[in-house]
Amino acid sequence: MPIRLDDGSHPGTLCVVDFQPRELSEHQREALLRLADAAAEALMMRERAMAAGQGSEPGQAFAVLAETAPLGVFRADASGRFIYTNTTWQEVAGLTAAEALGDGWAATLAPDDRAEVLHQWRRSIERRETFEMRYRVRRDGGMRQVAARARPLSSDTGLLCGYVGIVEDVTDRITAERELRESKALLDRTGRLIDGVLNRPGFELPPRSLGCCQFHGHRPKEGLHNSQPGVVVRRDDGNVMLQLAD
Repeated sequence: MPIRLDDGSHPGTLCVVDFQPRELSEHQREALLRLADAAAEALMMRERAMAAGQGSEPGQAFAVLAETAPLGVFRADASGRFIYTNTTWQEVAGLTAAEALGDGWAATLAPDDRAEVLHQWRRSIERRETFEMRYRVRRDGGMRQVAARARPLSSDTGLLCGYVGIVEDVTDRITAERELRESKALLDRTGRLIDGVLNRPGFELPPRSLGCCQFHGHRPKEGLHNSQPGVVVRRDDGNVMLQLAD
């Protein structure tokens, strides 16, 4: 009995299998016709459900989320070959979506980092482990520091489906952290130098500088005489407020 949908298409035929040929009665033919109609209705309901749910499929939801994320997002297949990158990832890596596909994502890796990054990536895939690494990429004629993290995706049966991960350009953050450490180290060295000089026997603090030192928490000794300066503090008019020897 042919199965026909509302649009006139003919997706298949409903068949009855028996051990020997026989003629169907009118009642049996009507039953088969109703069964064919029911099968057609079930197929059309399935198609309508798939069409209605297409806008909320996980794949499309992932793409929408990835394109609005402030971080670089990528997906790779079970062999580690890239199958998707979002716009932010492409900006971080300096590659187009087409250039990043397959193993193309590694094209802008810094030469000194390339071998180790690829080794860690392949080992993570073989062991089905999380990949997490900081490395450099070549972009705009210079080097940028990026931090990457990816986790494996598994099917319901436990098979490895691929990886999904994020990439962030951390160059500016690393630079700011380094400058902060350097500034703190300089202040620490300067503080130790001032403490040492102010409390050195033979050093006499000019009266006009006493308030400045007390403001900074120093307690210089009294009854000392001046020595060779190593640190100079000037007022806005350029005159020396305090000179300290190393």
